[in-house]
Amino acid sequence: MLVNNFLEDSAKRRPEKTALVAGSERYTYLEIDAMSDALAASLVSEGLQKGERVAVLLDNSVEAVVSIFGILKAAGVFL
Repeated sequence: MLVNNFLEDSAKRRPEKTALVAGSERYTYLEIDAMSDALAASLVSEGLQKGERVAVLLDNSVEAVVSIFGILKAAGVFL
């Protein structure tokens, strides 16, 4: 099973459960899944090919988590 499948499965089973706490913000599995889907679609529309590398330079944040899952969903490799 791919790592991003764990997020997708959790979003289906318990969409409203808190998946991530960042400061005072809380994000559900459904929210993280939807944000990462949107990023994946953007990356693919910009031409990301399977196995291509995408660098992520972010502090520990919701954006970092969404980036990693989005890249994986687009079949890219994060670094």
